[in-house]
Amino acid sequence: MAAVATWCSIEVAKATTKVVSKATSKASTTSKSNDKNIKQHVVYKLVDGRKQAQYVGRTKDVPRTIARHKANPYRTHLKLRVIRENLNWYEARGWEQYYINFYKTINKRNPMNNQINGLREAYWNRPEFSEYVLFGLKALSPESITYVGK
Repeated sequence: MAAVATWCSIEVAKATTKVVSKATSKASTTSKSNDKNIKQHVVYKLVDGRKQAQYVGRTKDVPRTIARHKANPYRTHLKLRVIRENLNWYEARGWEQYYINFYKTINKRNPMNNQINGLREAYWNRPEFSEYVLFGLKALSPESITYVGK
């Protein structure tokens, strides 16, 4: 939990100093961004026989995603388990990164695992980055309140 809180703190600081207000107004005016607000995405994990998460991803087409992973020789034996559903694109991106960190699935030496982060550094200066951070903060706030006993 501390690593996630640290990651969120760093990202919030970067987002708020550069793009928060600009991104919010820009995202609401484009039709492509409006499509991203439709709650049609899920975040999933691929688990092995011991039920250990080996990969985390996001999709809006679960059957197609299962087929894609079955075609990958490194992931063919893994089972897809939905972690979060009914998410918009921004929420899915934020939750995907959260669970990649939570399950520690980044491992470039093992092709079964995630090879890149869901939110890589190249996205940090993009206008939509603030959307990921804002959705992540909303999602984590109730857990933080419960965690400290309130």
